[in-house]
Amino acid sequence: MISLPDSEILQHFAYKEGSKVMVMGGKHSAQTGEIEEIKAVRSSEPNTVKIKPPKSKDSFETIDDYVFVVGEEKMEIPKVKY
Repeated sequence: MISLPDSEILQHFAYKEGSKVMVMGGKHSAQTGEIEEIKAVRSSEPNTVKIKPPKSKDSFETIDDYVFVVGEEKMEIPKVKY
């Protein structure tokens, strides 16, 4: 997280299991959740991330390029509703 306009770094969120994320692409775009597992693959296929949405029993997977970390213990960047 940075402050504008001076670009000062305010906070860094780690990309790890347990971190809160927002999906920025694919069929799960704009969904939020917590990282359950990061699956690194040794091939030309993309790495995947298993995400558990809040208030849901079912997890989903997406490629890690679509995942944007928005907090560690809680969501620090609010989800915008249009």
